[in-house]
Amino acid sequence: MQNFCGVPVDWSATGDMMAGAGAIIGAGAVIWAAKVGRSTFNDWKRQKNEGRRIDLAEQLLALAYKLRRAFQGIRSPGMLGWEISEMENKLTESGMIDAQTPHHIKSGLSTAQATLSRTEHYKPLFDELLDTIPVAKAIFGEEMEEALNTFWVQRAKVVVAAQTYADIIRRNEPRDERRLDELMARRDRTEGVFWEGGGPDGVDSVANAIVAAITTMEARLFPIIRHEG
Repeated sequence: MQNFCGVPVDWSATGDMMAGAGAIIGAGAVIWAAKVGRSTFNDWKRQKNEGRRIDLAEQLLALAYKLRRAFQGIRSPGMLGWEISEMENKLTESGMIDAQTPHHIKSGLSTAQATLSRTEHYKPLFDELLDTIPVAKAIFGEEMEEALNTFWVQRAKVVVAAQTYADIIRRNEPRDERRLDELMARRDRTEGVFWEGGGPDGVDSVANAIVAAITTMEARLFPIIRHEG
């Protein structure tokens, strides 16, 4: 033990005390660093998850807009000469028409076939839709699943309408006038599904459903893309 300014000092005890203080400070630094590291990791994880949400939101809206365009192409009532010729060739190869088939039947069946062929052309887009629905539901919930499923449901309606139309055209015209009127009314209703513009009542249920689905998606996804809220 030594004197310091007349005061006895036990340097051994002081050293032990300082070593203990250093250990406490060191442990505190480790805890602080761990907290900072955990906070930084959590911030990084939140930012990464938010980035994924934004990317998915952009992907979903882009897909919805592409599907809207696809339906416009599928349901366009106009057919160019090359498309009519191509459809008639397909129908001839399948044995559905031949040289003796009346013109109005050829025309009607070509119209139905064009709708089905156009739908098949956009198959990759609808495949993407089916692949996307599960992750969209997982991230954004059932409302997003329902909105996306609308496109698939409307696709099915268009395909069934085109097939029904073809079936009506293939039938022999009934002699019963009342039965003929019923058949023509049914034909007009199917045209209102697979052609843009709506049926005899002027209501385009397919287009309206698509607009409603996109409106729902925009309301949910625009704020995420724009970093609002």
